[in-house]
Amino acid sequence: MATRVVANKSADCFLAPLLHAAKHGLEACVAAMVRAGVPADAVDSGQPALVVAAEYGHMACVEALLAAGADPNAVDDDCCTAHMLAAAAGHETCLRVLQAAGARVEGASAAYWTPLQAAAKGGFIGCFGAPSLLAPGADVEANGEIGITAMVLAAKYGRAACLEALLAAEAEPDAADTEGFTAMHHAAHNGHGECLAVLLAARANMEAAAN
Repeated sequence: MATRVVANKSADCFLAPLLHAAKHGLEACVAAMVRAGVPADAVDSGQPALVVAAEYGHMACVEALLAAGADPNAVDDDCCTAHMLAAAAGHETCLRVLQAAGARVEGASAAYWTPLQAAAKGGFIGCFGAPSLLAPGADVEANGEIGITAMVLAAKYGRAACLEALLAAEAEPDAADTEGFTAMHHAAHNGHGECLAVLLAARANMEAAAN
């Protein structure tokens, strides 16, 4: 009797075969396994295959998993979605594919970052061009329970181009974190002169006091 290979089962400390293929961009292997009946939503060590593929920027694997029925809004054990991790790593093409498949812009949980916040922190201005991140009506002031908007993150990490894009989308230039520190505070504290210039041009409040 032939030995049955369980393709979505972990062995020791290694990722299951589908997860391993998704992580390393082995699209032909991913496609072969889902065609053979391995669930596209397979999870190993708390990580759905789609989330892994998106985090590492493997668009072909993302497409193959979505075509096989993977949930575009699946979350890992940290409540991170494929959409958010793609944005956090600057994988613009994966972001677009996931959005086209119905990935939510607002993120998986109020406690975690939205794709817009993740892209702003990383300075991935190309991700801002993905169809929904700065579309009319997008919530550019979302801060979840971490209490910091994309505007404040961009200023804190010196992402002037992201600041300009957010301001063009009518983000609040005087947005503050939970301690009352504004984008202006963070830009000044971290020595980001270009960000300060952008905020000053937008008439951000220079007199704002933290809590």
